[in-house]
Amino acid sequence: MEIESHGHLPFLDTEIIRRDSKALFRVYRKPTNKDDLLHFYSAHNERTKVGVVIGFFLRALRICSREFLEDEILRIKSTFRALCYPEGLLSNSLRKARDIRQRKNPINRKDKQFLIVPGSDFSRLLGDAVRPLGLEVVNDTGKRIKQLVTPTSSITNNLSIIYKIPCGGCEKSYYGESYRGLETRIKEHKADLRHHRLSNAMVNHVEQEGHLPDWQQAEIIRKGLRKGQRKVIEALYISTNSNINQKVGNIKWTKYTAEYAKMRNCPNTAPT
Repeated sequence: MEIESHGHLPFLDTEIIRRDSKALFRVYRKPTNKDDLLHFYSAHNERTKVGVVIGFFLRALRICSREFLEDEILRIKSTFRALCYPEGLLSNSLRKARDIRQRKNPINRKDKQFLIVPGSDFSRLLGDAVRPLGLEVVNDTGKRIKQLVTPTSSITNNLSIIYKIPCGGCEKSYYGESYRGLETRIKEHKADLRHHRLSNAMVNHVEQEGHLPDWQQAEIIRKGLRKGQRKVIEALYISTNSNINQKVGNIKWTKYTAEYAKMRNCPNTAPT
């Protein structure tokens, strides 16, 4: 609990000063404060840097009494100059902060629509162009440091597969994808048959046609794939081969696109 000392009382980021019969206010900084803030040459986009500066000016405008406001503004400018911020950026940010402070009807963010785009000079021009339409451009932050330094998973995992289980009574086959290998998937399909789970396409085929799967001819047709590749290639096999699958897969190939992929013999897509 803070205690008033010599007419000064810090409360959060505000310092309350008792002078005669009135209270004055200014920004409070802890004695250990080093103004170690976002450097202008950091990897953040310019919108983020401008937002930080405007935030500091807004805090000064909202907290400081008239007697302390100018000193606080000078300190903010001096702090960011030391971090290589251009003088023009600081002046424009102060002007924007004053404009925001003087608004009588604050913008209701719930009524605004946002467009997320990568940060660039073009995104700032785009933001100015679409703002009259009620859209606000927001820049994404790109990859985090963790994503840059963490090794990606290998695609050589032989359990990550596309597989085929032929029907024992007709020319159709079931096509599937898994990251747990063919043996595990066959056990699961057999369990679905034993328990008569109609959510399984092979169970439905047995129910309707009386044809059992030919487990002995089950085979791996692709392996060592990432998840996204598995989804795309599984859907391609389903759309270009006679099958008993109930679903077309996560990707819906058009007839002509699928045939083109087969014709071009695209790596990681064309059936073998």
